[in-house]
Order: sequence, then C-alpha cells, then structure tokens
Amino acid sequence: LARLRSLKNLWLNANAISAIPPSFSGLEKLEVLSLNYNRISRLVPQIGLLTSLRQLLLRANRLGLAEDSEDAGLHVVLPEHLGLLTSLTVLDLGDNRLSTLPIELGRLNGKVQRLNLERNDWRFPSGGIVEQGRQAVLSYLLGLYQEKLERYR
Repeated sequence: LARLRSLKNLWLNANAISAIPPSFSGLEKLEVLSLNYNRISRLVPQIGLLTSLRQLLLRANRLGLAEDSEDAGLHVVLPEHLGLLTSLTVLDLGDNRLSTLPIELGRLNGKVQRLNLERNDWRFPSGGIVEQGRQAVLSYLLGLYQEKLERYR
C-alpha cells in the first residue's frame, strides 16, 4: 500500500480486516477510507498522518475493546491523533464497542458535517450529550480540549 501514494479512495468493507497497518500513513492523498464491517479493534496513531482524509468510515467493527490475548477484555480508546484529521467531513464510528472519545476530536468542530456515534456504550461524553448530536459532542470536546491547552500554557 505504501507505493500507492496517489490513491484517493480505498474501500475495504467486509473483508475481516483486524488491524490498520501503520503503513497506511503513506497514503498521503487518501480522501476516503472505508473499512466498514470488519474486525478492527484499535486504530494506530499514524492514522493522524492522513491529513487529506475527508471520510473515515469505521461502522460495525470492534473498536473499543482489546481482543488480542495480552490485553483481552480491556477497554481501548481511540487515539488522540484523530484530532489531526482537519480535512475530515464524515466520521462514522457507529456500531462499535466504544465508550470514550478523545477530547482532541473537538479540534474538528466546524469541519465534520456528519458524525455517526450510534450503537456504542458512551461514558465520555455521556450518552445524553451524544444524543444531542454532532454539534453538541464536538463543542463539548472542543471546550475540554481548550481547557487542557490553557493548563499547559
């Protein structure tokens, strides 16, 4: 895949894929990455290097729960590097096993136009905030992200 630097769309739905290799970060011009209906349980931090990505579709995977023998049953969070995907307009995380979102996703407030979070077990942000929709979730996360930045200034 690393040789396909000009690839813009990659659709690998329903292929029993269990992991996104770090080499995906070499797909510099990738705009659409569709990995719906696979077995992915975690995202590598290198996903944040796909700065041209406009759509990240991860519906019906196993995100949020470790399944490898070393960490089996432990909760896995999404990498904060998702907040670096500033070209993203569509993010589909529906039908996974997620319970938390990284506050860095708040950086995408005003950019993401479609955010699917349905059918997960939300603890952070709370299910009440998630039910209010995309704008409420991203605004909430942005506020927390800005507070974090202020603490480190």
